[in-house]
Amino acid sequence: MKPKIALLIIGSLMILQSIGFLFFADSLIEGVLNVGEEGMKVGELMHNAIAPAFLMIGLMLIFAKDFEIESQRKMLLAMIIGYIPLFIVLYNFSSLEIMNFHIATMIPDFLIFTLALFAYLKPKS
Repeated sequence: MKPKIALLIIGSLMILQSIGFLFFADSLIEGVLNVGEEGMKVGELMHNAIAPAFLMIGLMLIFAKDFEIESQRKMLLAMIIGYIPLFIVLYNFSSLEIMNFHIATMIPDFLIFTLALFAYLKPKS
């Protein structure tokens, strides 16, 4: 797979996720947390705070599609490395009582990770 296509897909998904965090954080949190009203507000604020980071990551990935192929592969490698600790944290979330978080919730993350890994290992120019 061409790394530039993977970067475009993953970057676009990150931007969509940031928009979802900004505009739909309240409804997202209701399904994820088993807490009171104050906890829900903290969860909503945290999603609003992390939305710009997802926007920046998405834009960097989209802009990186114009880089040389080795630089594109480095961007994909950064995504792959970053997902490993994320999977550990998300797995730990699944064991907390205050979280309605299941392994199935991680399916989009697994798909993005697989896409990045495939484009990194089997690049086509």
